Parts: sequence; C-alpha cells; structure tokens
Amino acid sequence: MKRGVSAIEILLGIIFVAALLFVFFGNRQSSGPGIVVVDLHRVYQDLGRDLTDMQEMRKEQSALETRLQSLRENLRESISAKEKEFGENPTEEQKKLLSAMKKDAVLKVNQEISRNRNALQKYQTELIQEFRKEVKPIAEEIGAKQGATTVLVASPEVILSCDPSILITDEVVEAMQQPLQ
Repeated sequence: MKRGVSAIEILLGIIFVAALLFVFFGNRQSSGPGIVVVDLHRVYQDLGRDLTDMQEMRKEQSALETRLQSLRENLRESISAKEKEFGENPTEEQKKLLSAMKKDAVLKVNQEISRNRNALQKYQTELIQEFRKEVKPIAEEIGAKQGATTVLVASPEVILSCDPSILITDEVVEAMQQPLQ
C-alpha cells in the first residue's frame, strides 16, 4: 500500500531547505561571495603531486612486494626442509602434516597480501590527507580575501556546477607554487 508524505515530513523538508539557504546565503557580513570552491584534483595535477605521489606509492608497493616475496620463500624453504626430512615415502601422518603446512602457508600469504593492500590504501589516504592539510590554509586565506566564509571542494558527487567567479583553483595553484619558485 502506498504511503503519502505526511505533514511532518513536509515541514521537516521545508525547515531543512530554509536552514541550508540561511547557512549559504543568510547572515552575510561581507560583500564577497560567501562561498568559494577549489578543485583539489586539478590543484593536485597542476602541482605535479599526482606524479610524485604515484612514485611514492610505487616505492611503498615495491617494499611490500619484497616482504611478501621473502615470506613466500621462507615458507617454501620450511616446506622443502620438512619434505626432505620425511624423505621420499612419508607416512600418512607426515603427509597430513605437509598438507597442513601448505594450507597454512597459503593462508599466511593471503593474509600478507590483504595486509599489504590495507597498508597501501592507508598510505595513499595519508598522502591525500597530507596534501589536503597543505592546501587548506592557502584556500582559506584566498577565500577570506575574497570575503568567503566557506571553502568547498569541487566534487562531481556533490557540486554539479558552480559560477566560475567563485572558483579559486587557479589562485590556490599559484599560491602553492610560490614557495617552489
């Protein structure tokens, strides 16, 4: 059975929209735009951080793969040593032990692969957070100079479009390049 929209739901919707309008457009004390938008992805690319961070990620991935390879070799050596110890005709109990060792080795390798994926994801998140921390004060300063009280990150999931006059991406890139020059 279809349920209609209740008066309370309508009232809550109106209050929500009114609150959003007040936050974004109400109570302005400056003549500036109130809100500015920065495209972090473009800043990231324009500064070449996408390439440097990719290199850092490759180094981290290489180190993790080296550790994984070392683990695989150690497990192979352990299993090989046990096979040599048991000889060419191992007993049923020895065969079971070898089988258990092989299953355990596969489990350990899979766990290490999972840990490596998580570590790589965490490292990537840390690089992104570090970049955001670098951009934040610069974007806030540029926004404040333009009279903005809010700096938003351009994200296709959130901001479908905006007035180009409130974009501060170029100014942020320029300001972040200053120390580099």
